[in-house]
Amino acid sequence: MHLDISIEENGSLLSLKGRLDALSMEQFEQAVKSQIEEGSSSFTLDFAELVYISSGGLRVIMNTVKILEKQKRCLVIRNAQPNVYSIFMLTGFDKFIEISQLA
Repeated sequence: MHLDISIEENGSLLSLKGRLDALSMEQFEQAVKSQIEEGSSSFTLDFAELVYISSGGLRVIMNTVKILEKQKRCLVIRNAQPNVYSIFMLTGFDKFIEISQLA
């Protein structure tokens, strides 16, 4: 997995490329924690180039949402590839996270 972090007007943008799996989820989790500690008001995950997400990756996202909700901050996922988007739909993540599919 390759991860780019940038700060936008509305908060942090984390763009992931490759696979979010057991080998990369710790790197992703540390990056998210770092951005939370820096106080970004919102978080956008751009998954335009993410081709796979494992249950471990889903767990990191779920834990992040819980932390952010307690702090009245939000997480948005945009540009999810069709196969990644379908995982979010099947697992019900779309019920508590704003998720858009890659056009």
